[in-house]
Amino acid sequence: MDIMILKMGKKYSFVKGSDINWIESNKGILKIHVDKKYYIVKISLQELKSKLSSDDFIQISRSKIITFTKSRSWLQLKVQMISMSY
Repeated sequence: MDIMILKMGKKYSFVKGSDINWIESNKGILKIHVDKKYYIVKISLQELKSKLSSDDFIQISRSKIITFTKSRSWLQLKVQMISMSY
């Protein structure tokens, strides 16, 4: 997926898949974080996940998907913190 068309109310926005930092879901509403702003859309997380590239995105919980390429350092830090706690 190169470009996503997001409908928010009566407005449409074009978002590159590579610009997405992470996505969170809450009761059927998605918040798609892009740089320092976010878009709120009504679509299920599973529906959006089926449109995302599995090479670039990874689901880390029931309600969150992160961009693997942009979040690699965050994941390494989280793994280090978990391993230090044992």
